[in-house]
Amino acid sequence: MRRSWAALLAALLAWPPLLAQAPPAEGVLASRVELVPHPGTTITHGDRVYLGPMSIVGRGAGIGLVETVSPESYLLGLREVPFSWHAEALKAQVVAARTYLAFTLAQGRSSAGRQYGYDICATSACQVYAGPLDIDGPYGDRWRTAVEETAGEILWYNGSPAQALYSSTSGVRTRESEDIFLGLDVPYLAAVESPGEQSPFVTWAFAVSGANMQALLEHAGLVEGAIEEIGVETTLDGAGPWMVVIESEGATERIPTYQFRGFMNRAAAALMPETLPAARGDGRRYPQTLMSGTYLIRRRVEMGTDSDGGRTLRGDSYVFSGWGWGHQVGMSQYGAQAMAEAGSSYDEILGHYYGGLQPSPAGIALPANVAVGLAVGVEEVVLSPDGPVDVMIDGIPVGEPTLGSWRFLSEGSLIRVIPPVGLGLPARVQQPRIRPSPTGDVLFFAVNSPAEVVVSVSSPDLEVGRLDLGGLDAGNHQVPLADVLTEAVSRRQRVYVTVEATNPEGSDRRTLVIVPEIR
Repeated sequence: MRRSWAALLAALLAWPPLLAQAPPAEGVLASRVELVPHPGTTITHGDRVYLGPMSIVGRGAGIGLVETVSPESYLLGLREVPFSWHAEALKAQVVAARTYLAFTLAQGRSSAGRQYGYDICATSACQVYAGPLDIDGPYGDRWRTAVEETAGEILWYNGSPAQALYSSTSGVRTRESEDIFLGLDVPYLAAVESPGEQSPFVTWAFAVSGANMQALLEHAGLVEGAIEEIGVETTLDGAGPWMVVIESEGATERIPTYQFRGFMNRAAAALMPETLPAARGDGRRYPQTLMSGTYLIRRRVEMGTDSDGGRTLRGDSYVFSGWGWGHQVGMSQYGAQAMAEAGSSYDEILGHYYGGLQPSPAGIALPANVAVGLAVGVEEVVLSPDGPVDVMIDGIPVGEPTLGSWRFLSEGSLIRVIPPVGLGLPARVQQPRIRPSPTGDVLFFAVNSPAEVVVSVSSPDLEVGRLDLGGLDAGNHQVPLADVLTEAVSRRQRVYVTVEATNPEGSDRRTLVIVPEIR
């Protein structure tokens, strides 16, 4: 049945223009859809822009969105450190990230990766990937240079890509891998000094009231009855994890501090998002409730005086005092920046944080393409190309190259595919008009179907401007014209504003004439 619906959609879109109709508004059901952009086309998802191609997969747990890119394009799209940082720190970050990618590929796909067809996720659970087009923004050329100057370099250990873990801030010293991640004991992830970090999270502190701590630990299932005491047992490097010890009326719990961090962060997000994470000294909030696995906890008691002059408990709280942000294993990103500013090269930085390992060619450790999981298990995905894309629904091509935004809704283990409004209809420009605004003239117009739109402004002896708006969805649009109209109007000549819309089914243009003398 899925293929018959997809075939019906393809047939509708393949009809001659005079017979073309919009596909059914309710869309069709499918298990997999692919969007392949033509050269120069980008695809917007949310507030991020990607190059594609894209795969949309339906599963019982929701929709998966996957982009296929080359490893170097993937690296260009990472957003792990500010692009304004020192060039050597950026190169160290690129090599660490490329090594992390190679290690992840060597381990094979996760269960979610196998289900949705991706190699690596796009969040901080893997590496933060936002698409390579932000590289054109401020300082992006510095990141591009770092990727190019370290092309193909990774860190190897015993013939395999190293597990090049990294995190934001160590808080003066990194942690032994086995003290944070139980069972992970490799010599190149040993604790090392990391002085000079100019991070706001080298140290941090906040307090939680006794009542709130009780609620948080009950939500996490870590207490039986009232809390009696909470503390942290510390160890030397390599002697095992620091442990949070929780004594309550009915039980005593011992939990590694990094694991307790996860319990606290999830419970705080569920129960107290208005107050946790806590406010910092400057009034801004910490990015997470517990920033790392390196902290101490002490109980603070506030005493008062009762009506008889005796001492009475007015309240209590638990004060967390910690160091660093992240898991603190491997390279500290702020530590790498500090070393670079002190004169260290990127290979010296990597050698310091990874037990002397040095960059070497990746060879076959990196394939030609990588599948990146942009979204997993979501209810809805909207993809907005700015130019033509080829679309396949369950392997069946959808007629000619298409324009416009596609919407995908999770429906059981399938996807409901909602095509662009007006898809398959010849482009028509409707209701063009110019209206004044406080900031200058604005052109308003509508198009009846997805189309590539160009607005041109000219006078009898001068073409003043041309605005290529790219692919637009059907509907109303507006374009500020203050800049392009200024010169022509100043010449007191007639000005012609032309809107031209083109799609595979046809094209249309409408021209407005502006007479400056009567404006």
